[in-house]
Amino acid sequence: DMVQDIFLRVHERMGSVRDTGRIESWLFQIACNAIVDHYRRNRAGEPVPDWI
Repeated sequence: DMVQDIFLRVHERMGSVRDTGRIESWLFQIACNAIVDHYRRNRAGEPVPDWI
């Protein structure tokens, strides 16, 4: 479920890549944001773990 959501976000935002030399950091940021969004939606009231 999470991987599918991340791939969908990447596909939707491919046009927003400014520097193709830094694509890894762009992908990492999308993945981090998707994980945080997942915790916010599904774990209302519980804190997001520090490792995120």
